Amino acid sequence: MPIERFGLGAALWRTRRYILPELKHFIAFAVLSGIAMLLELASTLVFFDLLTNKVFLGDPLSGTQASLLGLEPARFVDVETLDEEARFTLRTVFLAVAGGLMAIGFLLGAGLGYYVTWILQRVNQHLRLAMMDRAVHLSLRYHDEAPVGDAIYRVYQDSAMVTTVVQNALIQPATVLTNLAIALVAISFFHPYLSFLFLIAAVPAVAAARAFTPRLREGSEYSRLANSALTSHIQESVNGVRVLKAQQAEATAFDTFRQRSHQALDRAYELRRRIAVLNLLVFLTTAAAVIAADYLMTQWVWAEAPTFGYGLVALVGFAVWNLGAFQAARDRNIAIGGVSVALANLWSLLQDIGTGLKRAFFLLDLEPEVQDRPGAKPLPQVREGVSFAHVDFAYQADLPVIRDATFTARVGTVTAIVGASGAGKS
Repeated sequence: MPIERFGLGAALWRTRRYILPELKHFIAFAVLSGIAMLLELASTLVFFDLLTNKVFLGDPLSGTQASLLGLEPARFVDVETLDEEARFTLRTVFLAVAGGLMAIGFLLGAGLGYYVTWILQRVNQHLRLAMMDRAVHLSLRYHDEAPVGDAIYRVYQDSAMVTTVVQNALIQPATVLTNLAIALVAISFFHPYLSFLFLIAAVPAVAAARAFTPRLREGSEYSRLANSALTSHIQESVNGVRVLKAQQAEATAFDTFRQRSHQALDRAYELRRRIAVLNLLVFLTTAAAVIAADYLMTQWVWAEAPTFGYGLVALVGFAVWNLGAFQAARDRNIAIGGVSVALANLWSLLQDIGTGLKRAFFLLDLEPEVQDRPGAKPLPQVREGVSFAHVDFAYQADLPVIRDATFTARVGTVTAIVGASGAGKS
């Protein structure tokens, strides 16, 4: 079956009414995330230099480093090399500062993870309430024709795509792209050839993502259809368990369940397999760039070549290529590789999200068949009863269920509709 395209931009625009009530929390999360990323970058660059060049090799500190750490310039700056006592002192200071920053980073990371989960669940709750409100106002004809478990699957599973699209189409891409940009700028100050290598590696990675996109959308559509069919069968079997036992049809129901369960598992496996292949291709391209960058950096360290952004990276002791510069740049290179695979995985998830949102918004797009007339007044409290006059109803135009029914349902009584089995009384 053809897979309809569903724009994520349009999906994000439609979710605004559920996001705007939590806008202040999203802004606070973005500010805290920015602080965490800058703290991580600064800590990485400084710690690699302090540990490898100063503590291990005994190189003197820069004036800025000594001032920030509260160390005496006479012992740690204005010397040829650090003596053993100074290196032990610096080691102790390094461990104390590193431990404190690691504790802050751990608390900040754990807190941000909890915070964003709390925000997204509030957004999801807004959508679920809207979906349930629309579902209960749809006509009996719609509920008669729709599978029993389809609306349930849409409300509890497909609705989660709204929070997923906020996290994976807004929060995660913004975070990952910011980290990628910071890492590319950082390695450019060491040498622009390094960032150029990763830009070259991005070409085949983007080509692979483009080639896999239609397959990912198709696999997501088939997977969700199979799971929806499985959910509907389970709901129908549970509701009709007495009929199944009376007709001795348990074996048939179980065989159908097993068949649909296997089909749902096969569809889900095929989708994950395609995602894994795309991630592997992106990983191989970035791994080749990391290996090439390691080779170039090794040559620069042997030659003690000056770094490209001498005036900036010299602030953390990387005026020339040394062990600390190699370790810091390599850490950024590996981070770029990890971010590239994360972007490929996010792109795969976005295709699945688009399919889920299309199904979730399908329920919201349905207009109730029976609507109030303009200027209709709320139903007053029932005191004696409710009168019906000349009521007609049919699930289909050629199969009427009720014709010209006139009666009064009084308070405290039960009014039953009598008819043959299968006539549509329920």
